[in-house]
Amino acid sequence: MNWMLYERMELQRELSKLKAAKKERNDKESKQSNEIASSSNKDDMDMLEMSLGMLRCSVCKDRFKSVAITRCFHLFCKECIDENLRNRHRKCPACGEKFGQDDVRNIFFTH
Repeated sequence: MNWMLYERMELQRELSKLKAAKKERNDKESKQSNEIASSSNKDDMDMLEMSLGMLRCSVCKDRFKSVAITRCFHLFCKECIDENLRNRHRKCPACGEKFGQDDVRNIFFTH
């Protein structure tokens, strides 16, 4: 009878060790998974920030691009180009190419 009790205690110890090892492995995998997800979220946020930066007007950096200067095909928001035309500063803010009102065209981004 003592022998069976001893075997049972040994099996319980072994089971406890296996459970602890499994928990440690699961915790490690969970930590790695969280690190990957965190890295992925950061990559996604960086990509979103870069994409929004490309869509924003390079002059005011506030509004989205909505017009193109057809002489050089640079893109800006309508308000900044209208301001340049009103002030008779008729050079592309990016490259300095001369342009007039007839050289400005609306653009549309679609998804």
